[in-house]
Amino acid sequence: YEQHRGVAEGSLSDAGNTLQPRRAPAHPEWGELAAVHTRAPWGEVAMSLVQAIVLGIVQGLTEFLPISSTAHLLIVPWLFGWEDPGAAFSAVIQTGTLLAVFVALRRDVAALIQGFLQGLATRRPFATPHSRVAWLVVFGTVPIVLVGFTLRDLVRGEARQIELVTAMMVALAAVMAVAELVIRRRSQRGQPGRDGIEAVTFQDGLTMG
Repeated sequence: YEQHRGVAEGSLSDAGNTLQPRRAPAHPEWGELAAVHTRAPWGEVAMSLVQAIVLGIVQGLTEFLPISSTAHLLIVPWLFGWEDPGAAFSAVIQTGTLLAVFVALRRDVAALIQGFLQGLATRRPFATPHSRVAWLVVFGTVPIVLVGFTLRDLVRGEARQIELVTAMMVALAAVMAVAELVIRRRSQRGQPGRDGIEAVTFQDGLTMG
């Protein structure tokens, strides 16, 4: 009886310990700041407060530049020898820059929301430029949701390999360079480009999505 009782108490003790966050010893590079270990579906991730602040700064600086902020949230930890923060951290931290966009472009966002509601009430979603763009944002979001949900395991795993991320960044840079050359040649030939929300089409919304 005493033997079985000891085993049971030990199991309960171990189970209770798994519910508590575990703190690693102080990080040698950051003094007294300890790395907090958290469990995630893809494993255990350790991140210090300084690492979280650095990644927040990286996210804030790269989100508004024509580069991939998500890729830099993976590259920076790799350069410093830190653990991969994970896809969930990358997704959640982007809500900060999303909030900044809403605040900075609050008038445009309000106009789009008003146009969306007007298009919904009149059953003419493309009657005005703001209504059309608002509905195109909705349509463009659908492919993102479908692809993200379908490939969620790939996004959390193989797609976060540093070799694949860097290769995709180089490929995207090449595509943007070609697009810039095409635009310059069209401008030199006197071919006007499209500008303003009035020029946004349904194909544009789906393509960007």
